[in-house]
Amino acid sequence: MGEAAKRNFSLYRVRVVREPLTPYLQWELNMLRLRAECGERIRVVGPEHIRGFEKNGPLPELVSLGGMTLYKVIYDSRAMSDGALRFVDPDVLSPWEDFIKGLFDAGEEMASYFEREVAPLPPPTPAE
Repeated sequence: MGEAAKRNFSLYRVRVVREPLTPYLQWELNMLRLRAECGERIRVVGPEHIRGFEKNGPLPELVSLGGMTLYKVIYDSRAMSDGALRFVDPDVLSPWEDFIKGLFDAGEEMASYFEREVAPLPPPTPAE
């Protein structure tokens, strides 16, 4: 049993997937399938679920910890993770928590998405 499960802490993830799948995204979905098999709750949504929220640019990558803390992941110009901004104000947290929960509720389970869309594909190869 993992540390999160021992502490009664549930892990949820929503992955927005745009098709066609890039080699990186295909690789990531293989990794996410394994995480789902280990107990992480992962669902997939398409870009249509967030399109209306991206009028001013892409939504940030967010990590929410138990409704107490929210992190906005920061990326540099090379798309490499460069830290995160931490938010603890309930007025900031609550709307994002509701939004993420809505995406999760609307999403498809990782296992079924993977079997239908990823499993039939040949192994990913690096882009040339």
